[in-house]
Amino acid sequence: MLKKGFGLLSVLVLAVVLPASADTKVRCDSNDGHYHECVAGPADYVTVARLWSKTKCVSGESYGYRNGVIWVDQGCRADFNVVNSNMTSASTDPYYRGSRNNNNGRYTSQTVVCESLDGHRHHCAVDTSGGVRLIKRMSKSGCDYKSDWGYDNNGVWVANGCRAEFRVRTDNRLVSEAMTNDVVVCESENGRRKHCNADTRFGVSLFRQTSDSACVENRTWGYDNNGIWVTSGCRGEFQLNPR
Repeated sequence: MLKKGFGLLSVLVLAVVLPASADTKVRCDSNDGHYHECVAGPADYVTVARLWSKTKCVSGESYGYRNGVIWVDQGCRADFNVVNSNMTSASTDPYYRGSRNNNNGRYTSQTVVCESLDGHRHHCAVDTSGGVRLIKRMSKSGCDYKSDWGYDNNGVWVANGCRAEFRVRTDNRLVSEAMTNDVVVCESENGRRKHCNADTRFGVSLFRQTSDSACVENRTWGYDNNGIWVTSGCRGEFQLNPR
Protein backbone atom coordinates (compact mmCIF):
# COMPACT_ATOMS: atom_id res chain seq x y z
CA MET A 1 0.00 0.00 0.00
CA LEU A 2 2.87 2.32 0.80
CA LYS A 3 4.46 1.65 -2.59
CA LYS A 4 1.22 2.52 -4.41
CA GLY A 5 0.97 5.82 -2.52
CA PHE A 6 4.59 6.66 -3.28
CA GLY A 7 4.00 5.95 -6.98
CA LEU A 8 0.98 8.25 -7.06
CA LEU A 9 2.97 11.00 -5.34
CA SER A 10 5.75 10.63 -7.92
CA VAL A 11 3.26 11.06 -10.76
CA LEU A 12 1.83 14.18 -9.13
CA VAL A 13 5.28 15.68 -8.64
CA LEU A 14 6.20 15.02 -12.26
CA ALA A 15 2.98 16.63 -13.42
CA VAL A 16 3.93 19.79 -11.54
CA VAL A 17 7.55 20.14 -12.60
CA LEU A 18 7.28 19.20 -16.26
CA PRO A 19 6.89 22.41 -18.32
CA ALA A 20 4.02 22.84 -20.71
CA SER A 21 4.66 22.96 -24.40
CA ALA A 22 5.89 26.35 -25.56
CA ASP A 23 4.00 26.07 -28.85
CA THR A 24 0.50 27.41 -29.42
CA LYS A 25 -1.80 25.15 -31.44
CA VAL A 26 -4.24 26.48 -34.05
CA ARG A 27 -6.75 24.37 -35.99
CA CYS A 28 -7.17 25.38 -39.65
CA ASP A 29 -9.27 23.55 -42.27
CA SER A 30 -9.49 23.75 -46.04
CA ASN A 31 -13.07 22.55 -46.46
CA ASP A 32 -14.06 21.21 -49.87
CA GLY A 33 -10.53 21.93 -51.05
CA HIS A 34 -10.99 25.70 -50.81
CA TYR A 35 -8.43 28.26 -49.66
CA HIS A 36 -8.93 29.38 -46.05
CA GLU A 37 -7.07 31.57 -43.54
CA CYS A 38 -6.90 31.29 -39.74
CA VAL A 39 -5.61 33.92 -37.34
CA ALA A 40 -2.49 32.65 -35.55
CA GLY A 41 -0.75 35.75 -34.20
CA PRO A 42 2.98 36.57 -34.33
CA ALA A 43 5.21 33.60 -35.12
CA ASP A 44 8.47 32.67 -36.77
CA TYR A 45 7.16 29.48 -38.36
CA VAL A 46 4.39 26.90 -38.12
CA THR A 47 4.48 23.11 -38.31
CA VAL A 48 1.82 20.43 -38.55
CA ALA A 49 1.02 19.12 -35.08
CA ARG A 50 -1.77 16.71 -36.06
CA LEU A 51 -3.16 15.94 -39.52
CA TRP A 52 -6.95 15.62 -39.74
CA SER A 53 -7.35 15.30 -43.50
CA LYS A 54 -6.59 12.44 -45.84
CA THR A 55 -4.88 15.04 -48.02
CA LYS A 56 -1.28 15.75 -47.04
CA CYS A 57 -0.39 19.20 -45.74
CA VAL A 58 2.75 20.33 -47.57
CA SER A 59 4.49 23.52 -46.47
CA GLY A 60 4.41 26.21 -49.13
CA GLU A 61 1.99 24.18 -51.26
CA SER A 62 -1.14 23.42 -49.24
CA TYR A 63 -0.36 25.41 -46.08
CA GLY A 64 1.83 28.25 -44.94
CA TYR A 65 2.12 31.27 -42.65
CA ARG A 66 2.39 34.99 -43.31
CA ASN A 67 1.56 38.21 -41.48
CA GLY A 68 0.03 36.51 -38.43
CA VAL A 69 -2.19 34.18 -40.47
CA ILE A 70 -2.03 30.47 -41.32
CA TRP A 71 -3.40 29.65 -44.77
CA VAL A 72 -4.54 26.22 -45.96
CA ASP A 73 -5.62 24.97 -49.38
CA GLN A 74 -6.27 21.80 -51.43
CA GLY A 75 -8.11 20.02 -48.60
CA CYS A 76 -5.41 20.37 -45.93
CA ARG A 77 -6.95 20.16 -42.43
CA ALA A 78 -4.70 20.09 -39.38
CA ASP A 79 -3.69 21.37 -35.97
CA PHE A 80 -0.63 23.58 -36.35
CA ASN A 81 2.16 24.40 -33.91
CA VAL A 82 2.65 28.17 -33.91
CA VAL A 83 6.20 28.83 -32.74
CA ASN A 84 6.81 32.30 -31.34
CA SER A 85 10.14 34.09 -31.74
CA ASN A 86 10.61 34.08 -27.97
CA MET A 87 10.72 30.29 -28.05
CA THR A 88 13.05 29.69 -30.98
CA SER A 89 16.65 30.19 -31.95
CA ALA A 90 19.07 29.66 -34.79
CA SER A 91 19.61 26.09 -33.63
CA THR A 92 15.92 25.14 -34.08
CA ASP A 93 14.72 27.17 -37.06
CA PRO A 94 16.59 27.18 -40.38
CA TYR A 95 15.03 30.58 -41.15
CA TYR A 96 17.56 32.23 -38.87
CA ARG A 97 20.62 30.61 -40.47
CA GLY A 98 22.94 32.00 -37.80
CA SER A 99 20.83 35.04 -36.84
CA ARG A 100 19.38 35.76 -33.42
CA ASN A 101 15.68 36.21 -32.78
CA ASN A 102 13.91 39.52 -33.32
CA ASN A 103 15.02 41.18 -30.08
CA ASN A 104 14.19 44.87 -29.79
CA GLY A 105 12.97 45.03 -33.37
CA ARG A 106 16.34 44.08 -34.79
CA TYR A 107 14.77 42.64 -37.95
CA THR A 108 12.19 43.87 -40.45
CA SER A 109 10.48 41.53 -42.91
CA GLN A 110 9.10 41.78 -46.41
CA THR A 111 7.52 39.39 -48.90
CA VAL A 112 9.35 38.92 -52.18
CA VAL A 113 8.06 37.04 -55.22
CA CYS A 114 10.79 35.29 -57.22
CA GLU A 115 10.01 33.23 -60.32
CA SER A 116 11.93 30.84 -62.54
CA LEU A 117 10.26 31.32 -65.92
CA ASP A 118 10.68 28.58 -68.55
CA GLY A 119 12.75 26.63 -66.03
CA HIS A 120 15.65 29.09 -66.17
CA ARG A 121 17.62 30.22 -63.14
CA HIS A 122 16.62 33.69 -61.99
CA HIS A 123 18.10 35.93 -59.29
CA CYS A 124 15.96 38.45 -57.37
CA ALA A 125 18.03 41.19 -55.75
CA VAL A 126 17.10 41.89 -52.13
CA ASP A 127 18.84 42.36 -48.77
CA THR A 128 18.93 38.89 -47.15
CA SER A 129 21.00 39.81 -44.08
CA GLY A 130 18.34 38.45 -41.69
CA GLY A 131 17.56 35.18 -43.52
CA VAL A 132 15.03 33.88 -46.04
CA ARG A 133 12.09 31.50 -45.73
CA LEU A 134 9.75 30.15 -48.43
CA ILE A 135 6.17 30.86 -47.34
CA LYS A 136 4.07 29.91 -50.39
CA ARG A 137 4.83 27.95 -53.52
CA MET A 138 3.12 29.34 -56.63
CA SER A 139 4.33 26.83 -59.21
CA LYS A 140 3.43 23.24 -60.00
CA SER A 141 7.16 22.56 -60.07
CA GLY A 142 8.75 21.73 -56.74
CA CYS A 143 10.68 24.32 -54.76
CA ASP A 144 13.28 22.40 -52.78
CA TYR A 145 15.88 24.36 -50.86
CA LYS A 146 19.37 24.33 -52.41
CA SER A 147 18.23 22.50 -55.56
CA ASP A 148 15.35 24.75 -56.75
CA TRP A 149 15.88 27.86 -54.65
CA GLY A 150 18.37 29.44 -52.32
CA TYR A 151 19.90 32.77 -51.46
CA ASP A 152 23.18 34.61 -51.14
CA ASN A 153 24.25 37.98 -49.79
CA ASN A 154 22.74 39.75 -52.78
CA GLY A 155 19.31 38.13 -53.06
CA VAL A 156 17.15 35.04 -53.64
CA TRP A 157 17.60 32.67 -56.60
CA VAL A 158 15.15 30.21 -58.13
CA ALA A 159 15.53 27.53 -60.81
CA ASN A 160 13.80 24.56 -62.47
CA GLY A 161 10.44 26.35 -62.71
CA CYS A 162 10.15 27.20 -59.01
CA ARG A 163 7.91 30.23 -58.43
CA ALA A 164 7.23 31.28 -54.85
CA GLU A 165 6.70 33.95 -52.22
CA PHE A 166 9.61 34.32 -49.84
CA ARG A 167 9.74 36.01 -46.45
CA VAL A 168 12.99 37.98 -46.41
CA ARG A 169 14.35 39.61 -43.28
CA THR A 170 16.69 42.58 -43.05
CA ASP A 171 19.11 43.06 -40.18
CA ASN A 172 18.38 46.60 -38.97
CA ARG A 173 21.86 46.89 -37.46
CA LEU A 174 23.16 47.10 -41.01
CA VAL A 175 20.63 49.69 -42.14
CA SER A 176 22.41 52.62 -40.52
CA GLU A 177 25.64 51.53 -42.17
CA ALA A 178 23.99 51.30 -45.57
CA MET A 179 21.82 54.43 -45.36
CA THR A 180 24.25 56.65 -47.22
CA ASN A 181 24.19 58.15 -50.69
CA ASP A 182 24.26 54.55 -51.97
CA VAL A 183 20.59 53.99 -51.01
CA VAL A 184 17.89 55.45 -53.25
CA VAL A 185 14.20 55.70 -52.30
CA CYS A 186 11.93 55.20 -55.30
CA GLU A 187 8.12 55.04 -55.04
CA SER A 188 5.30 54.30 -57.46
CA GLU A 189 2.46 56.60 -56.40
CA ASN A 190 -1.09 55.57 -57.33
CA GLY A 191 0.31 52.61 -59.24
CA ARG A 192 2.05 54.83 -61.79
CA ARG A 193 5.48 54.22 -63.26
CA LYS A 194 8.21 56.44 -61.84
CA HIS A 195 11.87 56.85 -62.73
CA CYS A 196 14.46 57.84 -60.10
CA ASN A 197 17.84 59.10 -61.24
CA ALA A 198 20.75 57.09 -59.87
CA ASP A 199 24.21 55.82 -60.73
CA THR A 200 23.42 52.23 -61.66
CA ARG A 201 26.67 51.34 -63.43
CA PHE A 202 27.56 48.68 -60.87
CA GLY A 203 24.09 47.20 -60.35
CA VAL A 204 21.14 47.67 -57.99
CA SER A 205 19.44 45.50 -55.36
CA LEU A 206 16.21 45.94 -53.43
CA PHE A 207 17.30 46.89 -49.92
CA ARG A 208 13.85 47.14 -48.34
CA GLN A 209 10.29 47.01 -49.68
CA THR A 210 8.15 49.70 -48.01
CA SER A 211 4.89 49.07 -49.90
CA ASP A 212 2.16 46.47 -49.50
CA SER A 213 2.40 45.88 -53.26
CA ALA A 214 5.11 43.42 -54.22
CA CYS A 215 8.37 44.71 -55.67
CA VAL A 216 9.33 42.10 -58.26
CA GLU A 217 12.50 42.71 -60.26
CA ASN A 218 11.94 43.26 -63.98
CA ARG A 219 8.19 43.36 -63.40
CA THR A 220 7.40 46.13 -60.89
CA TRP A 221 10.91 47.51 -60.55
CA GLY A 222 14.17 47.55 -62.47
CA TYR A 223 16.92 49.84 -63.60
CA ASP A 224 18.56 51.21 -66.72
CA ASN A 225 21.64 53.28 -67.45
CA ASN A 226 20.03 56.41 -66.03
CA GLY A 227 18.38 55.19 -62.85
CA ILE A 228 15.77 53.02 -61.15
CA TRP A 229 12.13 52.59 -62.24
CA VAL A 230 9.14 51.39 -60.23
CA THR A 231 5.50 50.74 -61.15
CA SER A 232 2.25 49.07 -59.95
CA GLY A 233 2.56 50.49 -56.43
CA CYS A 234 6.07 49.22 -55.68
CA ARG A 235 7.83 51.46 -53.15
CA GLY A 236 11.24 50.64 -51.79
CA GLU A 237 14.77 51.51 -50.76
CA PHE A 238 17.28 50.42 -53.40
CA GLN A 239 20.93 49.74 -52.73
CA LEU A 240 23.42 50.83 -55.34
CA ASN A 241 26.16 48.23 -55.55
CA PRO A 242 29.56 49.50 -54.40
CA ARG A 243 31.95 50.81 -57.00
